[in-house]
Amino acid sequence: MPSHCAVSGCRNTHVKGSEITYHRFPKDEYVRNKWITFCKRAERFNSANPYICSRHFEANAFQRHLKYELLGIPVPTYQKKFKPGAVPTLYYASHVSTAGGEQIVISEPWLPIHNIFDAKEHPEDSSRRDPTLEEEGIILRKRKFLDTCEMTHTAFLHDTIHALKQQLAVVCMERDKLVIENRKYQELITILQGNIKSDIATVTSDIKEKLRAHFSDTQIKSLLEGKRNVAKWSDEDLSQAVNLRSLSTNAYCYLRNKNIIPLPSIATINRWVGKLNVEPGPLTSIVHVLRHKADTMSEF
Repeated sequence: MPSHCAVSGCRNTHVKGSEITYHRFPKDEYVRNKWITFCKRAERFNSANPYICSRHFEANAFQRHLKYELLGIPVPTYQKKFKPGAVPTLYYASHVSTAGGEQIVISEPWLPIHNIFDAKEHPEDSSRRDPTLEEEGIILRKRKFLDTCEMTHTAFLHDTIHALKQQLAVVCMERDKLVIENRKYQELITILQGNIKSDIATVTSDIKEKLRAHFSDTQIKSLLEGKRNVAKWSDEDLSQAVNLRSLSTNAYCYLRNKNIIPLPSIATINRWVGKLNVEPGPLTSIVHVLRHKADTMSEF
């Protein structure tokens, strides 16, 4: 856990929740030597343990996080990472003066390291430094930095929008192709459905023609539709059922219950027989019954 910054003259110490982050020396020997040189430590120290705080690095030394830039929120400290070969370039000069017997730490503004070296070479210039001009310089540098960030952010948004438009154009082309293919398949499905209906009608007609030699139209309809109960039986069907039942009631019930032949129920036959007209005149229903009975009789 870092305790303080290793740069000579920097009094920043690790405080939980602070925006200042502390970074271990890099493993690359060339870059690590640059970090050690920047620290300006008179004594030798082991670079495997010390840290340098983030105040000594410019913003462009860190990797960009586009997600946080788009959302407009600061990058969390644990997400800050250096670009390859990043080195500290800002020096926070501070000295101790006495006032009323107490030591007071006086810190100068953040300056690029070459400006600090220039100040050391010309001490007479730094002694005559105007604080107002320094504040204005800091404000101008901040404003320039913010303008650069805004321009970079705007350029990134333009590039992102352009890339999204290109992707949208590709997606639209693919969609149009799929729409055309879907229309072709729909037409093919319609043709196949028409062919199937035509084939079904032809097969059904052939089946009816072959079944008509042994079954009535009502029975054929019942067989094709798979329905056991028929809404209305014709007199022809009922007269045949009466004739079949007269031969054997058990055989009739067996054929009907096993659905071997579509036949009216016993109750339906009884209701139909109960409604037979036996008044004077032609008895059509009786003639049907007798005709079917005669068909089953032999000559002797």
